[in-house]
Amino acid sequence: MSNPMYLSRTRFQTLDREGGVVSTSYGARIYDDIGCAYSNLLDTAEELRALNASALVEYMRETSETAKDMIDTVLALGDRFYVDDEVYAGGDGDEELEDDLAGDADVDGEAAVATTNEPLAPPRHGATDAKVDEFVRIYFAGLTLKTEVEEG
Repeated sequence: MSNPMYLSRTRFQTLDREGGVVSTSYGARIYDDIGCAYSNLLDTAEELRALNASALVEYMRETSETAKDMIDTVLALGDRFYVDDEVYAGGDGDEELEDDLAGDADVDGEAAVATTNEPLAPPRHGATDAKVDEFVRIYFAGLTLKTEVEEG
């Protein structure tokens, strides 16, 4: 249980050089200590708010191959997975629960459960938007953007 993952609804805004909003789209971002993925294919905030936690997870799985891989990995490992700052899946030290989330039947032979949208523990707030922005800034710090076109 060492690498919790977070899925958050997100409004994406494209800015011009002066900081004015050029366009806005909606979707989600998924991130953990190792990587992140984004999907912004929804046109309205209403579309985004209409998705429950399970539908939001499926939206990410369908629109981003990286997000799909991240979700599959966190569920397979049994690491904690938060959606909208509530526990969506992952063990809390309860061995029977961890078996269910890993897809294994427990000793009583009960059917395995892959995910749940019922909170399993009090919500734990993970990375804030500022922490995510700082992570992205550091992650991309080594990249150089070419802003002028060379003529030749």
